[in-house]
Amino acid sequence: MIVEPLDFVAPSIATEGENTSAEEWDARFYKLAEQAASWSKDPIRRVGSVVVTPDCRSFSLGYNGFPRGYPDAKELLMDEELRQMLMVHGEINAILNSPFDVAGSTLYATKFPCHKCAGVIANARISRIVSPPGNLDHPKWGTSYKLAHDIFRWAGLEVKGLGIIAPGGE
Repeated sequence: MIVEPLDFVAPSIATEGENTSAEEWDARFYKLAEQAASWSKDPIRRVGSVVVTPDCRSFSLGYNGFPRGYPDAKELLMDEELRQMLMVHGEINAILNSPFDVAGSTLYATKFPCHKCAGVIANARISRIVSPPGNLDHPKWGTSYKLAHDIFRWAGLEVKGLGIIAPGGE
């Protein structure tokens, strides 16, 4: 089931002097997030994210993975409980990897952010999210997506849901 995100707001990407539309920038950076997701070693859920400055000139990539220096051994990645406890989400890695202040930026994610990522996104003062809509009825992630929607609404973030469903109906 697809649930439409809260309010769609027109993108506020600065494209001064360029012929590239906001929709084209969104498509380009979302494809970059998909590429970043392919670098994840998570065998179950690969998530990529890109944080982009308002002028679209600087960006930071992230994907979900174990903390820096922790071994990506197959037996550790296949241990569901351990993987869940150790995994650093793609959105968080994109924010942490950024060499620039992410305030006012747009975050592109290949899956709708969970509530924990939503709190970090709001506190980092990111102003816009572009991702597939979260399935609010998903048995594992639905409650987290609902909380994330609330966080984004209360923080005043723009949410643009792409007309796609992430693999697995998430």
